[in-house]
Amino acid sequence: MSGSMVICQMNKKGLLLYWISFIVIGAIGIVLVSTHVFDQEYSNIGKWHVNFLQETFQKAEIDLLENDLMARNAGFEVILFLAKSGGFREESKCGKKFWNKGDEWCIPVVRDVASSWIAEKTKLTDVKFTALMMVGRGSKKMIEVAGEYVQRYTYNTDVVVNLGYSFNEYAVLEQDARSLVKQCAGKSDDCVTVNMPERWRRCGEFFCVDSQYHIKGVPVVYEFGLDFS
Repeated sequence: MSGSMVICQMNKKGLLLYWISFIVIGAIGIVLVSTHVFDQEYSNIGKWHVNFLQETFQKAEIDLLENDLMARNAGFEVILFLAKSGGFREESKCGKKFWNKGDEWCIPVVRDVASSWIAEKTKLTDVKFTALMMVGRGSKKMIEVAGEYVQRYTYNTDVVVNLGYSFNEYAVLEQDARSLVKQCAGKSDDCVTVNMPERWRRCGEFFCVDSQYHIKGVPVVYEFGLDFS
């Protein structure tokens, strides 16, 4: 009797240990499976993000950088050309590079000339100049990458670039030019020589004025003609 009771107690303990072992093993299995799925899921998410950054965001940033460089170079070209040509894109009606013909003045609004010309060169719209900066409105672009999950990235190609130059200098030049013509019209060249503003000099039949600004290390030099008849 006592032997059967011992066997029965042992069987109960064994059964208990069996179920405890089963539960523990099952729990470990569930943890392992869950961990594998979790890692795989987040691994896929990580790959998606990396691919998104490489194929869309990074390419968009490169495109924006190229747009900024193109706009900046276009601005530099226009600045130097207009300075050399008296601010005219086409020949002045007062004569080549001439700002006046007697009492008639032909000075263009150089800021507007530059704005429209740069817009043509870059396909930007609403090009404006603020202090030393140039801003322009670009188009909206979208990069789309096909795959298991389609990736799309939309961005604007507006530009804001530092030209390191201000078109406000033309207003100062015009004021000085009008003052010099008023003072020396109908008089000898000595009057012009004596009363020329600082940084002005003769360049053949034209005047040359050194700007305070430099473009890519090259000084901006304004060249224009004045009629003192």
